[in-house]
Amino acid sequence: MRKVYLVALAEPPAATFEDLAQLGNAKRSAGLEPTAIAVTGQRKFDAKAAPVQRYVGFLHERQDLVLKAAAMQFKRSLQPKFRYDVVANGFAIELSEAEAATMARLDGVVGVRPDFKRKLLTDAGPQWIGADAIWNGTVQGSNIHSKGQGVVVGIVDSGVNTSHPAFQDVASDGYDHTNPRGQLYGVCASGTDTRCNDKLIGLYDYVNETCTFDTGSSPAGKDCGGHGTHVASTAVGNPFTVAQAAPTTTLSRSLSGVAPRANLISYKVCFEAQDDGCSGAAIISALNQAVIDAVDVIQLLDRRWRLRPMGIAASGHDR
Repeated sequence: MRKVYLVALAEPPAATFEDLAQLGNAKRSAGLEPTAIAVTGQRKFDAKAAPVQRYVGFLHERQDLVLKAAAMQFKRSLQPKFRYDVVANGFAIELSEAEAATMARLDGVVGVRPDFKRKLLTDAGPQWIGADAIWNGTVQGSNIHSKGQGVVVGIVDSGVNTSHPAFQDVASDGYDHTNPRGQLYGVCASGTDTRCNDKLIGLYDYVNETCTFDTGSSPAGKDCGGHGTHVASTAVGNPFTVAQAAPTTTLSRSLSGVAPRANLISYKVCFEAQDDGCSGAAIISALNQAVIDAVDVIQLLDRRWRLRPMGIAASGHDR
């Protein structure tokens, strides 16, 4: 029986490649330049830079060599579920237990482990942390006056409810969002998905889930359980008012995200059912893409995350 394994290779990912010495005796490394911002001096990792493109191509060649060697051993073709090259170097792939043991012994492989799962963790929040003082510019000793304009936040979670007022182009207070990138991401990139707008500028889906309440297939990136929508709206949700009905009265409450004028890219890595959870393979792939997309902030679903790819993502993303 096969299951998904995470395979790590020896060469550093693009976010942490600082010196040719890190490549050991790897062939075809001539012409490569460091890509880590600790060396380049860039404020943010640039996945489109020529040195990064060359190095990523080199990593893919190294991955292909390992896959070819493994395919010869297993006497079958191999197709990775995900490839990693920016926040980690390796791939996720379905293997039997015996094949995983063989893979771990191949040249260039430094680690093989079964995929893992994480569970999702579940109106005055902005005021509690003092966000309102930043909104109105009253932070003592600072001239900061911002609600997140121009900032792109990546939410790695269970997707979003795109029809929610928290993610509409024009907010209830009349603010009309502007897309600071001038482009859309993921399934939004075609420009034909009407769920996307100048607020919600990107949707990715790494699980291809069908929600239990949908009669047919669900659109990519849809939040089936509500967790991702809650997290995203807390971070960047537009201000809006909700009415809470009680037996004898109706109470109105005004809600807002911490950075209500920031823009959002959603990366869906979790299923609706807790038992299905959020696979490590999908999480790492989403982090890899979020750094490529050069988001300004990454919000990860699980505060208990302690694995190395998260540290790589943080170090490679912003100084």
